[in-house]
Amino acid sequence: MGWLLALRAAVTAASRIGMNRMLLRFGRKPLLVASMAAAAAALAILPLAGPTGAVFVMILLGVGLSLPQPLTMAWVISHTAPDLHGSALGMRLTANRFGQTLIPMVIGGVAVPLGIGAIFWANAALLALSGAVVFNAPHLDRPQEATDES
Repeated sequence: MGWLLALRAAVTAASRIGMNRMLLRFGRKPLLVASMAAAAAALAILPLAGPTGAVFVMILLGVGLSLPQPLTMAWVISHTAPDLHGSALGMRLTANRFGQTLIPMVIGGVAVPLGIGAIFWANAALLALSGAVVFNAPHLDRPQEATDES
C-alpha cells in the first residue's frame, strides 16, 4: 500500500506546478477553501473506500493537501512587514508543528474505542472546521493595508 502514498506525493507535486494559474484564476481564498474541502472529503471517504476507490481518494487528497501550505505561507508574508517575515513564518511553523504533535495524540486517545476510521473522520472534521474559519476570514485575498493607527 506504500504505492498509494507515492501516488499522493506525485499528485501533490504535480498540482503545485499548476498552482499559480489556479491562483490567478480563482484567487487565494477560494482556492484555499476548495483545497481544504477536497482534503476533508478525501479523509472522510478513505476509511470507506476499497482498494480501487483508495486510488481516487489519494488523488483527491494529493490535490487537497498540496495547496494550503504554500498559500498560507504567502498569506502570512502578505500580511506582515518585511522585517517581520521571519518571525511570522517561524510562529506559523511552530504552531503547525505543535498541531502535528498534539492533534494525533488527542485523536488517537479518543479514537481507540471507535476504531481506525474515527482517526480519519476526526482529522476530516478538523480540516473542515479550519476550512470554515478560512472561509469566514476577512481580507484573505488582499494584503493588509498599513495605517498610521497600527
